[in-house]
Amino acid sequence: MNALNTQLNRLMALARDPGLQDKDALIKGMVSLLVADGKMLVSQNRETIAGIVCKALVGAPLSLRHHVACQLASCSSAPSGLALCLAQDRIEVAAPILTSDTQIEPEDLAMIVLTLSTDHTCLIASRPDLGARAASSLITRQHEGTLINLANNHAAEIDVSDLARLVTLSERYVALQLPLLQRTDLPLVLIQRIYTKASDTLKRFIREAFGEDATKPIKELNYANLEIIDLTPRSEGHKQIETQLNALGRRIRPALLLKALHNKDTVLFKALLARLTGVKIEDVQDVLSEHGGPQLAKACLAVGLSRATFETLYLVNRGLQDLPFLMPEDERRQVDEIFANLSQNQALSDLRLCA
Repeated sequence: MNALNTQLNRLMALARDPGLQDKDALIKGMVSLLVADGKMLVSQNRETIAGIVCKALVGAPLSLRHHVACQLASCSSAPSGLALCLAQDRIEVAAPILTSDTQIEPEDLAMIVLTLSTDHTCLIASRPDLGARAASSLITRQHEGTLINLANNHAAEIDVSDLARLVTLSERYVALQLPLLQRTDLPLVLIQRIYTKASDTLKRFIREAFGEDATKPIKELNYANLEIIDLTPRSEGHKQIETQLNALGRRIRPALLLKALHNKDTVLFKALLARLTGVKIEDVQDVLSEHGGPQLAKACLAVGLSRATFETLYLVNRGLQDLPFLMPEDERRQVDEIFANLSQNQALSDLRLCA
């Protein structure tokens, strides 16, 4: 530990020297410390060193920046801020970071992919740790090579509504179709959409892989066959539902919503949602059917349902109303802000005010 402190103190003294001539020695020394002894450094020292290296790299030769990137790419515990700095550099510098398992915060990755070159986005689309928000941003770029890499990255997390966006884009970029079909999370309704535009060879593959249900027109789809939520009204009377809810009393919990959806009991689902939120049942119907993504997102957040459940609800609602599956970008931004910034209580309050 004494040797580590001695080296750290020497490098910090160099960094404070306004007349520093050998910037290379400072950068390489600090990076060596991060890579070799990163786990022994306290968090504050790690962040301080990373900040100094970021500033020192400004205007540094390409060869030095590439050296730093290669060093950090071999270190799984590299500071995410420094990795982010290098990931936004020229592709020669960014490539070692983007093709390694170096950690970059998901929110940062989702932000930078909107401004980087397509060489960068092609590499990012292949990252095995790719999260849903970054994947959504990559789709927004609509670059063919990036989309193909994303479709082939079956480890990437992609929301259901974004899978629908990719299926829509696959009509223009047919190379997306097969890798999308090879994902295990592609709903049957989207497989059917691919089938309607597929070549004869791909149609034969779909029939063999997914059966005849995958060849049916979407309007003739039996939603009971989907592994997503059916919002078709059932025949049970409201009085019977009220009796069920009264019998449950204080045992009504958000988990019952998921059970109702699993059983495809949409009348019970709406009644439970009304009870949990204090919103009239006719207003719940409006939230589910008319007000688009943001209001539905607030309803899900208000009762503790996840973003993934929201995406599924949105997709099925659009399908039942024969509307496009693609969520408008302004709505998607609102939904992102709701799940990122609103608390459950705030979502509940906003929902009641709008009802």
